Amino acid sequence: MKTSGRSESTLNNYARHVAQMALHFNMLPTELDEDQIEVYLYLLQQQHNTPSES
Repeated sequence: MKTSGRSESTLNNYARHVAQMALHFNMLPTELDEDQIEVYLYLLQQQHNTPSES
């Protein structure tokens, strides 16, 4: 991500969210499959009730 010009803050936020997702499933991030990621993102969307989806 650094080579694509992302800021340090973006990298930190990305790493933090990946870690939170891994903790949610109690698995290493590299062991998560696409379905688990989609379930987690849907859960986050429901928790935050984004205005664009309400």
